[in-house]
Amino acid sequence: MNVLLDTNIIIPLEDTSKLLKSSFAELRRLSTEQHHCLYIHPIQVQDINRDKNNERRSIVLSRLNQYSQIENPPILSSQDCKELSLTQSNENDKVDNNLLFALYRGAVNVLVTNDKGIHKKALILGIQDRVYRLEQFLLL
Repeated sequence: MNVLLDTNIIIPLEDTSKLLKSSFAELRRLSTEQHHCLYIHPIQVQDINRDKNNERRSIVLSRLNQYSQIENPPILSSQDCKELSLTQSNENDKVDNNLLFALYRGAVNVLVTNDKGIHKKALILGIQDRVYRLEQFLLL
């Protein structure tokens, strides 16, 4: 299964300055055991570059090459946003919408995120059954 990880999952996984919570360790272990491929979207590099914590930003960026990156992700146009009823008023919305659009267009099988806003938008798109909170994904 191809699993797209939201930035709010990647940062705790890769921030070596903090203890790793057991649920994140379990995600890594189960993904390896069950041969899931963990993906990031290229737009997430921009997202992480906006992190104001310089040390964390450097650490996380240095570790992103561990993940497969969605090659040629579908391009979300302003027309797509309009047609899909996606609001995009800031950079965070842009990242969230692009992750959802990649899932919507089938570039990955599921998205793992703890972002409530993404879950709400997934409901609008009718893909809520493929967007999981970390704890839900672990049960899958």
